[in-house]
Amino acid sequence: MSGAKRTKVLVVEDELLVRIGVRDLIDDCGYEPIEAAHAAEALSILERDTEIKIVIADIAIPCPIGGLTLAKTIRSKWPPIDLIITSGKIEPTADDLPARAKFLPKPFTAGDLSAVLHGFSGPAS
Repeated sequence: MSGAKRTKVLVVEDELLVRIGVRDLIDDCGYEPIEAAHAAEALSILERDTEIKIVIADIAIPCPIGGLTLAKTIRSKWPPIDLIITSGKIEPTADDLPARAKFLPKPFTAGDLSAVLHGFSGPAS
């Protein structure tokens, strides 16, 4: 992938080891991972980096706002960004998710994540 510009994916996950694992899966799928530990950090990153195309957020991130509220905020401020919501404890209904968001239950495999990522953007360049 040297020299090729990769699609940027922001992963928002408070558990460090899970975040590292998801980051590595994103990289293995051919995308450029960016990390945030909580919603405030994610919003700050999105304000600065206009090249992020996909956000993967855990529902149960701590902070004043959780993953679903973060996703709805992203949808309203940055409508083109694709959203993947994850959780190993909660399964949101379609009404809970913002438009065009996909739910990916934990634990997920590299194949599961790759299918959702490629479904949004096609293969990473």
